[in-house]
Amino acid sequence: MQLKSALLSIFLILTLAACTTEQIPEAKALDNIIDTAFEDLPEPALSPPTESVPANSATTIEINGAFIPETITITAGATVTWESNDEKPHKISCYELGKRTAYSGRLEKGDSFTYKFDLRGEKLCIDPVMGYRGTIIVEQAVVNSITGNAIGATGTSPPLGVTLLLLGMLLSFCQIAIMYRK
Repeated sequence: MQLKSALLSIFLILTLAACTTEQIPEAKALDNIIDTAFEDLPEPALSPPTESVPANSATTIEINGAFIPETITITAGATVTWESNDEKPHKISCYELGKRTAYSGRLEKGDSFTYKFDLRGEKLCIDPVMGYRGTIIVEQAVVNSITGNAIGATGTSPPLGVTLLLLGMLLSFCQIAIMYRK
């Protein structure tokens, strides 16, 4: 009986999949409206170029009329040094989710401030004196070795158990639908 129900469920899934490949006219019209609604929008501006810095290394951001470069991508554990190269005083404050994570104090020409970013995330760095803004994107280090990948590495498929659980739930739902249909 269970095998018969499972086979019937699989048959229904395949039948429903075959039936849904043809689009109804109302859906085609809606697709056309959606496709043409965004035709007149301008192309998005390209983001500023980013510089990538590996872990356990350092990069320098020059302060000279702005943060140069304005956006960088680093790996967790890398250090960033801001060097003041103009005549104006500066202060560096970095924030993540509204919480200040780094603060330099006053920097004069020739002074520098170094900070090590250990936690991944996007940091907003500002100079509250002059209003300069920059972004530091800290990425998790991905380790590919005999021991495996770092936690949080992308590109992996879900575990087989999760896939089987979802498939079982789908089959159960189909069986319940068949029972209520009778």
